[in-house]
Amino acid sequence: EFDETPTRSIILATLESIPGMPTPIGIFREVSKPTYDGGVEKQIEDVTAKLGKGDLQKTLYSANTWEVK
Repeated sequence: EFDETPTRSIILATLESIPGMPTPIGIFREVSKPTYDGGVEKQIEDVTAKLGKGDLQKTLYSANTWEVK
C-alpha cells in the first residue's frame, strides 16, 4: 500500500474483472497528504509567529466602526 505509483493498486482493483480471479478486499494504496485542519493550524502558527498574537479589542475599535440604531 506504500508504493509510490498506483500501478499495483489498479491491477488489484480490477482483478475481479478477470474470470476465475478472486475479489480483492483491503487497502490497495495509502497516500499520505496533509489534512485540512493541520494546514489551518500551521497557517495560524505561521501568521502568529510573523505578526504576533492579535488583539480583538484593538481590532473591533479601530478604523471603520458604526452604530446600529
